[in-house]
Amino acid sequence: ARKRQKMTLTFAVIGTGAMGLEHIRNLKLVEGVKVIAVADSNSAQRDEAAALLDKDAKILDDYKALREIEGLDVLVIATPNYHHIEILREVVPWKRHLLVEKPLCTTIQDCYEVRDLVAEHMPQAEVPNGGPVFWVGMEYRYMPPIAKLLDVVDGGALGQIHMVHIREHRFPFLLKIDNWNRFSANTGGTLVEKCCHFWDLMRRILRNQGNRVCLQSHLNLTLVRRSTPGSQSQDRSRGLVSTCFPAFAPSLTRPSFTPFLDLVENQNTPW
Repeated sequence: ARKRQKMTLTFAVIGTGAMGLEHIRNLKLVEGVKVIAVADSNSAQRDEAAALLDKDAKILDDYKALREIEGLDVLVIATPNYHHIEILREVVPWKRHLLVEKPLCTTIQDCYEVRDLVAEHMPQAEVPNGGPVFWVGMEYRYMPPIAKLLDVVDGGALGQIHMVHIREHRFPFLLKIDNWNRFSANTGGTLVEKCCHFWDLMRRILRNQGNRVCLQSHLNLTLVRRSTPGSQSQDRSRGLVSTCFPAFAPSLTRPSFTPFLDLVENQNTPW
């Protein structure tokens, strides 16, 4: 019998900051996958990415040049959140498989625009084996402990779920290029940048779509910042998220804690 020829799925990563580099490292672990190109406007980040890739990989400063690469199967968009919409306007019509880092966009209007773009240019994206796949990287549901929880819930061991409460205690947001992730205009805000994972888990666990959201928040410069958003769905099941952040941020030069007092005093709070 004739041996089946192995296929290689080729990737390009747009944005080679922390998440872009993580995607490259992870993709290198997957058999039958090769990252053949990256694009980033920051030369230092391009150099970091190049060090991880084969010598024949294309290292570009303009993501639009990726369109000319023959045999490119998948685009990974890992740029800062506020760049997603402009990139998606350009690349969705290319009709390649797309993985977009969360959040999809920073505004509801932009999300609707992307939905319409995908419907127009990738109409088979939601049909198994129907065409190019469009996926937003909500990976929490695939983490082993969460995957186990979903198995238990889906198996009916807990009966009908009426409330989901997710609590997270974490350090401040990671240090990113030019501190872009400190400001809600760039991220979409904490409830978009971070809590989108938790909204996704609530919808997955409850198998329902929330139709009402409420929020309580508190800022204490010496202790924590708390955000406690909740949602209620049409069947009156409820979801609650408690996100607790220390009200300090890493120094630009070393891993220490420095209050953002100047930002607060100037009413330019990063959340």
